[in-house]
Amino acid sequence: LSDLVREDLQHYYPRLVAKDVTITLIEALDHVLSMMDKQISDYTEKHFHRENIEVLMNTFVKAVKQREVIIQVKGSNEQTSIPCSVVVWATGIKSRPLTNRIREIIGLNIQSNRMGILTDQYLHVKGINDGSIFAIGDCATIEHPKLVDRIHHLFEEADTENRGALDLQQFRSLVERKINEFPQLEVFSKKIEQLFEEADKDNSGFLTMAKLRSALE
Repeated sequence: LSDLVREDLQHYYPRLVAKDVTITLIEALDHVLSMMDKQISDYTEKHFHRENIEVLMNTFVKAVKQREVIIQVKGSNEQTSIPCSVVVWATGIKSRPLTNRIREIIGLNIQSNRMGILTDQYLHVKGINDGSIFAIGDCATIEHPKLVDRIHHLFEEADTENRGALDLQQFRSLVERKINEFPQLEVFSKKIEQLFEEADKDNSGFLTMAKLRSALE
């Protein structure tokens, strides 16, 4: 759409395009291309910004009407309206029968994602012990490690002074160093001080492991 507007419509309707045409991408998650590597996601978001494409993260489409789209931001009860003339709906993918059959053969207790074949970050199919089978593309989805399952290890790694608690700088360093391994930390990185203060309920200036868990859950 951006290419169409910039390369074609701009040529034939320069005044109309400059004044009235905008493109908005509505994304339910906290970053685009969530199934891809974080670097790809970041690059895509920067590219959209350069193309003057507005991206609304953590936003749900509640209704599509003739001249407007009704949206709701995650965590809010308020709904707002975006005027529109063209809506492109890109969602609702379904696995192919072969993909589902492979999941069933491996075991649905292991291949638990209905959207595709689960792989690790190196695209090894989960449940194949010798790592001899890979999956890539629309048939597959990368399983990111769960943050809460690694909280004890992360805390010990960040507690460089072995005092059983993290100060603000250690908490910041932990979040920034682990973003590539845990892409979900990206949303925390934008409000580190706020998270620290909210978790440090007794104003001690430190986060215990229990406080760290509450901050990252």
